[in-house]
Amino acid sequence: MLKVFLLGHTYAHSGQRPVHLSTKAVALITYLALEGRVHHRDHMAALLWNHGDARQNLRVELARIRSAGISGFPLGERLLTVHHSSTDLDAWESGLQECGAYSDEQVQGWLSIIRGLPLSGLDDLGGSEFRTWVDHQRHLIINRLAEGLEQAYKAYARQRRSVAAQMVNARLQLLGCPTLPPLSEHVDEVQFEREESAQLREIMRRVTQHPQVLLLRGEIGSGKSYEVRRLVQESQALGIYCDSHSLHLTLAIIAQRIRPHLPPELAQELGLTLSQAPSQGQVVAVASALTQLSVPAVLYFDQAERASAELAGLIQLLVNSDTRVLCVLSTRQTEPGAPGPGGALVQQLRRVLPEERSHVVRLQPLPLSSVTDVLRQLEPLQQAETTELQALKLLQTTGGNPLLLREALQDRTGEHLTYATMAERLDSEIDSWPAPLRQGLEALSLLLTPLNEALVAELEVTAPGEATRFLSDAHACGALCEHQRLQGARLSAERIQTLGTRTALDSLFRDEHLRVRLASRLSPPRRLEMNRRLARLFAQRDPGLSRFYAARAGLEARDLGAPLSAADRTLTPVPRLSGAAPTLVEPPPTTPVSQAPLSVDGYRLMLDHGWLRVLRRGRYGPAQTLTVQIPVGPEDTAPRSVTLIWRLDDFSGAFQFDPREVPFPLGVWTARGGAVLTPYDQPDFEEQGQPVTALSTVTLGQWMRHTLPLPARDTGPWIELRCRSLDLNLTIAALQIGSARRLPVRASGALIPSVA
Repeated sequence: MLKVFLLGHTYAHSGQRPVHLSTKAVALITYLALEGRVHHRDHMAALLWNHGDARQNLRVELARIRSAGISGFPLGERLLTVHHSSTDLDAWESGLQECGAYSDEQVQGWLSIIRGLPLSGLDDLGGSEFRTWVDHQRHLIINRLAEGLEQAYKAYARQRRSVAAQMVNARLQLLGCPTLPPLSEHVDEVQFEREESAQLREIMRRVTQHPQVLLLRGEIGSGKSYEVRRLVQESQALGIYCDSHSLHLTLAIIAQRIRPHLPPELAQELGLTLSQAPSQGQVVAVASALTQLSVPAVLYFDQAERASAELAGLIQLLVNSDTRVLCVLSTRQTEPGAPGPGGALVQQLRRVLPEERSHVVRLQPLPLSSVTDVLRQLEPLQQAETTELQALKLLQTTGGNPLLLREALQDRTGEHLTYATMAERLDSEIDSWPAPLRQGLEALSLLLTPLNEALVAELEVTAPGEATRFLSDAHACGALCEHQRLQGARLSAERIQTLGTRTALDSLFRDEHLRVRLASRLSPPRRLEMNRRLARLFAQRDPGLSRFYAARAGLEARDLGAPLSAADRTLTPVPRLSGAAPTLVEPPPTTPVSQAPLSVDGYRLMLDHGWLRVLRRGRYGPAQTLTVQIPVGPEDTAPRSVTLIWRLDDFSGAFQFDPREVPFPLGVWTARGGAVLTPYDQPDFEEQGQPVTALSTVTLGQWMRHTLPLPARDTGPWIELRCRSLDLNLTIAALQIGSARRLPVRASGALIPSVA
C-alpha cells in the first residue's frame, strides 16, 4: 500500500519501505493522493512541466514509479489516479481521537508525525498553477492541524497536563501558528479581566445587527489573539484565522471553515465557484455564503500593518452585506500616529468603511486589580496584603503585559524569568527586517540613552549620510518609537495628570525586551568594538556612563578621549545600607477613588483606592527623575512640614553607572531646596546649587512615617515629590502639607481626618 508523507518534507513509502523517486514523481503522487480523483495525463504534464517536452517527461516519471514497485499506473493509461493510498495526515488525525489517553511519551511520538511545514520541497516545481495549488493545500493542511492541536490542547488543559500542553504549543509554533496560553498550575486557564474586554463584547453584540470591522492595537504579548479567541468562545461564534498576505488563500480558508455549516448543495456550489470563477466572482461567492451561516463569524487578520491591500474589497463587501461577521485586523502598532498606521489595508479601509461599523481598540497594560484577582484565584487562602504585594511586584516586572504575566505566574518567585515565548516572537520579528537595518539596530542596542541622527552617525552603525534614512526605516518597522521627556505629573483634586514636554524629540527602542533581545544577538567581537566606541563617545558627556562602557571593553581611563578624574564621581558604585530605623506605623484606610495607570518617563503612576502607587521597571541605564507636583493650597499658606506615611518595596538606583545625580526612592522639594529619603547611608549634598538633606531612616517592606521640615518662607504654590531610580515600587498612603491633607485622595465632599 502506498503511503504519502505530507507533514514536512514530502516523500512516499510502498508497503513498509521508502521508495526512491525524483521530486517530480513525488509531486505527481502527492497531487493525485490529495485530489482523490482521476486526472488526464495531459493535465498532469502541463501542470508539472509546462513546456514542449512535458509529455515525454511524464512518461519517464511514470516508468520510474512503476519500476519502484508502485502499482496503479498501467502502461498506456490516459487517466491517472492513486489507488489504496494513505497519508501521514490520516494517521495523525486518527491519533487525535485517542490523544487524551496518551502518556507524555506517547504524546511526543504522536506529535512527532508533524515534522515541519506541510508539502516542503514542492514549492519551486511546475508552473504558477501548481505552485498556487501547493500554497493552497499547505494552508488547508495547517488549518486542519491547528484545529486538531487546539482540540488536543483543550483535552490536556482539562487534565492539567502542562508538559503535554507545552508539546502541543511547540508544534503550533513549528507550523507558524499562534501558540495557546500556557497552563496555570492550579486553574485550567488564567483569564485576566480588562476594561477593553467590555468594549470588545459590545462590538460583538453589534454584529447581531450589522457586520463590524475592528482594528485591534497592542504590543507583542498584549493579548490580541487571546482576546479574539475568548470573544469567539463567549459568543459561540465561528473563528476563522485568515491569511493576511493573500486574498486567494483567505477565500480558500474561509470556504473550508464554513462548508460544514452550509446546506450541502450550497457547499458544493461554493467549491465549484472557487475552482472555476475569477477572483472577483470568488469574493462574491464567499460573501454570499457567509450570509447563510446560522452562527456569527469572526475573521481574524494578524499583523494588519503588513496585510495585502487586495483584502480591502472582500472586507468592504462583507461590511455592506447582510452578514453577521466581525473582521478583526490586529496590529502591533500601538499609536495611531505611527508611520503608516496599520499599513496599506487599514488606510484603504478607513476611506471607505462607514464610521458606525468600524472601531479601534488599543489593549492597554493590565491594571493592578486584574493581576490581584488572578492571584486570588490561584492562592485563595493567601493573606490579602501578601497577594497585593505579589501583584504589585508582577505588575512592576512585567509592565502589565499579559504574555509576560502568564510566564511569570509559572515561576511565582520571578527571580529567574527568561520570557522564552516573548524571545521567540521577538526573534521572528527581528529576522524579518532587512539585514543592514537589523545589524545597525543590534549595534545600537548597547546604547543606554535616547538616540538621534547625530549619535547614529557618530557610532558609525550605518553608511555615511544614511543616518536619517536608517532612523526612518527603524521607526517604520516598529523597532524605535518617538521619545520626549515630560515635565512630570501633577496631583490635583481626584486625579493625576501629566504636564507638558521639556526636551527635544528623539528616539528610543520601543521597549526594553526588544533592546535586550537585539543585544543578545551581537557577536563578542562586535560587542567589544561597540563598547569601546561608546566609552570614547561618552568620555566628555557622561564620565560615569563612559566608565561603565570602558569596564566592559577592557579600557583604562588613559585609553579614552578625555581623562576621568575622581572629582567626576558623586557616589561610590556600591552604597552602604543604612542601619537607622524609621518610625513604623499602620497605613490609613483606603478611599473609593481610583485612576487608571499613567505613564510618565518610564514611571507608572496610579491612584489605587486613594493611595498613590509609583512603579518602575526601567530601561537599563542611568536613573531617571520623576517629578510630581502637589498643591500647597490656600488653607495653609505657610506650612512648616510635610508628613508622609509610605512604604518602599523595591529600589534600584543604578549606582553601577557612577551617576553624577544622587539616586533616591523619594524626595520632597520646594523652591529653596529638598530632602530625600533613602535606605542607603547617603550624606547631605547639593543639587543645582540648592542644599539637599538626606535621611537614611528607610526600611524596605514596612509602612513608615516621616516628617520633613519646610522652609519658613517662599514655599510657593507647589511642593514637588521626586523619585530618581532605575527600578522602583513604592506606595504613599498619606501625605499632609501643614494641616492640609493631600493623600489619600478623597471623593468630592468627603472629609478625611489629619494625620495624628
